[in-house]
Amino acid sequence: ACHSPSGSGNGPAAYPALVGQNYEYIVNQLENFKDYKRTNDPAGMMRDIAERMSDTEIQAVATFIKYMQPK
Repeated sequence: ACHSPSGSGNGPAAYPALVGQNYEYIVNQLENFKDYKRTNDPAGMMRDIAERMSDTEIQAVATFIKYMQPK
């Protein structure tokens, strides 16, 4: 929801678009948030989400984003 149902992002909240990102990039960034290697998320929101995700869930989210179509 934060990045919008279409993955186009939320400009006023400064949440970036996800549509068009490749699988490996999404996996890497979620892993970086999970491992606290990436910390530029407001109030630790992405870190809180990613640290609860299994590797399988991270891969599933990356696959979903990979196949999103711009609207």
